[in-house]
Order: sequence, then structure tokens, then C-alpha cells
Amino acid sequence: HVIFRGHDVILCDDGIATGQTMIAAIRFARKRGAKKVYVAVPVLPANTVTEIAEEANGLFYLFAPESFWAVGQFYADFPQVTDEEVKGVLKNKDSGLDIFSSLSPDEKFNSTTTKWKSNIRKGFSPIKPC
Repeated sequence: HVIFRGHDVILCDDGIATGQTMIAAIRFARKRGAKKVYVAVPVLPANTVTEIAEEANGLFYLFAPESFWAVGQFYADFPQVTDEEVKGVLKNKDSGLDIFSSLSPDEKFNSTTTKWKSNIRKGFSPIKPC
């Protein structure tokens, strides 16, 4: 079980489409006692920025375009994750889920941002904290 109580939580995703799943995750973390909840994503529609920013203690993103159809449109390569891959990660305690546990929040964010920048299509704006 993930322990949220009394901790700052950083919720990361490959992108936000409607924002409803992320809002549910923010509310879940708060209900479980998270001290603060931050959201970090590479891309989300411009019309969801305010809503997510109002729910979270902080929102960090690379790009928030007005014209948005799907998260995948902003990636050079965006393969779907199979059910088997998810089950394998959830079953395997050495899956890498805790890969950032020894890092500070700043180190976690910088490491994740570097990975996003390497896969996001070129030409987008730098990180925009909100």
C-alpha cells in the first residue's frame, strides 16, 4: 500500500486529456492524508490548466496547447501499454516502481522532466510551473 498521510505527493502522468482522472487522483491522495499534492505532466489541454492548478498545490507542465485531440498526438512514439505489462509491473516488487525513492522532490522532477523532454516532439515550450 502506498502511504500518503503526512507526505508531499507528486502525481505524474504521460499527459492529461480531460483532467478528470487526475482530479480524482488528487482528491484520493488528499483523502488519504497527503500534506501537499503536486501534478507534473508534459502536456495537457489549455482549457484544463486552471482546473488542475486549483485542485493541486502545484502544476508543472511543458506544453498546454489550445488545439488538443489526444495525449498521443504530442509524442513521436506513444505505444499503448498492454494489460499484461501492467499486471507484470504490479506483481513484480523489483519492477522499478520505487526507482525514485531515494531522490529529493526536485531531483525526481528534474529526472522525470529529462525523460519527457527526450520523447516529446521538438519545438514545445519549457516547463511552466502554474
